[in-house]
Amino acid sequence: AYLNGRISGMAQRLLSANEIDALIDREALTAETGKLIPELAALGGETELDPVFLESALLLALLEEFAVLSRSTHGNARQLLIHWIRRFELANLKTLIRGKVAGGPAARIRDELIQLGSFATLPLDRLIATEDLPELLRQLEATPYRAIVYQARLAFEEHEELFILDATLDQRYFSLLGQKLRAFDGEERRWLERLVGTYIDHVNLVWLLRYRFAYGLPPAQAYYLLASGGHRIVARDWLSLAEKQSSAALIVALPQPLAERLEGASTISEISRRLERETIS
Repeated sequence: AYLNGRISGMAQRLLSANEIDALIDREALTAETGKLIPELAALGGETELDPVFLESALLLALLEEFAVLSRSTHGNARQLLIHWIRRFELANLKTLIRGKVAGGPAARIRDELIQLGSFATLPLDRLIATEDLPELLRQLEATPYRAIVYQARLAFEEHEELFILDATLDQRYFSLLGQKLRAFDGEERRWLERLVGTYIDHVNLVWLLRYRFAYGLPPAQAYYLLASGGHRIVARDWLSLAEKQSSAALIVALPQPLAERLEGASTISEISRRLERETIS
């Protein structure tokens, strides 16, 4: 009852589509925007906010709300929430990897990391101090990200491409997210599969379009980098979609109403925006 009540109350604070459009149209974001985003009201002043500072402030607000929600859950529900929030730490993991490849100084790498407070699990000092990327990946296999990193390390050793490493990390993260739904039963599982599975469908579709038509990957490789656990599109259908020779042909082959929603979209950015609107609705 507490969890339902808390979420219902928080839902009332969600911005409408018109309010989001108004934020996009602004030339600059200032603390005055706190009228729409309460977390900004405490920043004070009318000066333009630094984007990095703004992002950090919003993330901190998100983590505080997440802490409240996670305290009222247990078992499978808590494990699902914890895995979901770890996507921010996954961003830190990628920052560490890019820093090692670029040979950047430890101070610069540290400055680029997202501050996650009590939600951080990575031993950052030890990882930053590793000599090279292979050693960093081996060290990561002793963290809660072992299941994600292990497959990514194998893919990197085979292809020796940073892009493949990055894409495999994402693929393993979302595949594990989908797997966690199997621990639920009945009505809970049905709703979670609809919510999380639809989100994975959206992620896979944007990935597939980029892999095939922006990066020029062959169908088999693009398919391999997709996550499992979708809601409307099963594995064999993704393989068929990966073989399409244009984004227009791929969209036409999607199941309804997804194909209708994306009809006429000419860029990946436009497709991504339409998918986000479907998630909101």
